[in-house]
Amino acid sequence: MARYFIHLAYHGKNYSGWQRQLKDRSVQQTIEEILAKFFNEEIRIMGCGRTDAGVHASSYYAHFDTEKPLPEDFVHKLNCYSRQSIAFYSVEKVSNDAHARFDAIKRSYVYKMHFEKDPFKYGLSWMYALGNKPDFELMNKTAKKLLEFKDFETFCKTGGSNNTFFCNLSRCEWISKNDDVDWEFHISSNRFLRGMVRLVAGGLILVGRGKIGDDEFLETVLNKKRIRIPYAVPAWGLYLTEVVYPDHILLNEN
Repeated sequence: MARYFIHLAYHGKNYSGWQRQLKDRSVQQTIEEILAKFFNEEIRIMGCGRTDAGVHASSYYAHFDTEKPLPEDFVHKLNCYSRQSIAFYSVEKVSNDAHARFDAIKRSYVYKMHFEKDPFKYGLSWMYALGNKPDFELMNKTAKKLLEFKDFETFCKTGGSNNTFFCNLSRCEWISKNDDVDWEFHISSNRFLRGMVRLVAGGLILVGRGKIGDDEFLETVLNKKRIRIPYAVPAWGLYLTEVVYPDHILLNEN
């Protein structure tokens, strides 16, 4: 039995998220069905994380096991058989104990929002329509303060199965682009809690709008309480953009 890592990307608009669902179509189910056609057997894949319905991934990893050899030009054939909303970049052999989820040491997300109506950003960025622009400098000042925290229970959706709420953030900042028409929220960590990125971005926007003070926001995180006005930004502006593994994971075999 051999184990392989797949590197891929997907547009999440028409999917119920990464994880297989009982009724709605997921990215995981779609890829498993493609692999089953090539190997003539049921293939189960394990992803590097669970993205919510509507969330995109420009860089995503998953692993699967099989005793059968990979078809020639496998990546090319995967792309031919897959929907336009999924692209495959590579398939690499890894050690049998390598794990797409548990061996990842860093994950990065970007949240995209814009302030002028643009049909070509529809479903790919959130159009802000809540009044005046938030205070960009205050949002960034508050975002960078979050790098001092370790426990992010405040930003975990209820109903999860987390044993710990600790995350080691290495980046948390807003970036203005295209003459301030587009804003991006960049956040990186060794791990993320369920719904965390959208809740952090939403909380910072509340601070920027003056709905809650920056001191109150940070004190709420320190005390592991819920934000007084909880707000999660819409899913379609969120992208998983990077997943990093230790160098020893890949076997460097063709």
